[in-house]
Amino acid sequence: MQKKYLDESKGVQLGTWWDDISMIRGWSGEKLGYTTQKPEALLERIIKASSNENSIVADFFMGSGTTGAVAERLGRRWIMSDIGKPAITNYSSDIDEISIELDNYVLLSPDALPLDTENREKLQGVMAREPLALIEYWSVDPDYDGETFRSKWQDYRGNTENDDDPFRVVKETRILAPKVKGKRKICVKAVDVFGFESVVVEVLDAE
Repeated sequence: MQKKYLDESKGVQLGTWWDDISMIRGWSGEKLGYTTQKPEALLERIIKASSNENSIVADFFMGSGTTGAVAERLGRRWIMSDIGKPAITNYSSDIDEISIELDNYVLLSPDALPLDTENREKLQGVMAREPLALIEYWSVDPDYDGETFRSKWQDYRGNTENDDDPFRVVKETRILAPKVKGKRKICVKAVDVFGFESVVVEVLDAE
């Protein structure tokens, strides 16, 4: 008889029959009422085993939207679609639409810039008429953790995907993000044409 000790065992290789994850019960906090909804623990295992952080996860039969919600939580980008209206309606209850608008931009220490008199006067005119025209790039992290900025949306000069003006960034955007419990911390970063970076953090109460 061969002896095997628990502290020396590598364990049992995971098979194709996963019975350690329970299906969603009626009392589960995850339950959304969608007939084919899968538990988050199951999707988390699949996504972790088959993708890396910042990979793109696609689910073209999204159903309850669990794949997208778990992919977002695990730092993956995702694409979701479904032909069924109940799926889209159901998933919308798990998503927040966040509207963000830039209303002003203040250039700090403009007098310190190495400009001649003519260009300094032009800069002062732009600052007075259209200060947002000084922005080269801005981006948004709708779930800022206070340490690492993860851009989920961005616009920059020369980009015509958000509008048809290559010389200005858009002034507002709408972002879809999974609902959160408690407060949501949104971080907006902007870089102006001189390379100066500005950061604004806003804390919102979850609905």
